[in-house]
Amino acid sequence: MKKVKHDETLIEIFLDESKYIKYWGTDEELFRKTLNDFEIFEVDNLEFIDEYPKVREALRLFEKDVIDSRVLIEILSKEYL
Repeated sequence: MKKVKHDETLIEIFLDESKYIKYWGTDEELFRKTLNDFEIFEVDNLEFIDEYPKVREALRLFEKDVIDSRVLIEILSKEYL
């Protein structure tokens, strides 16, 4: 958390583990300047992988010689467990 005090105004900017910045304040220009001072710049059209649906497809649909997952787990279990 970064606290910035200008005159009688206290502004708190939280940067936590998530991809979002949380800002409580009323002066957008000051907020943007503060971020720029820390070299945090706005990126147009920024996208995150979790905005897309997770799709899983069996590898055997693309490669005929691939060992089925269950068979592979059995082989590895016998060999290493």
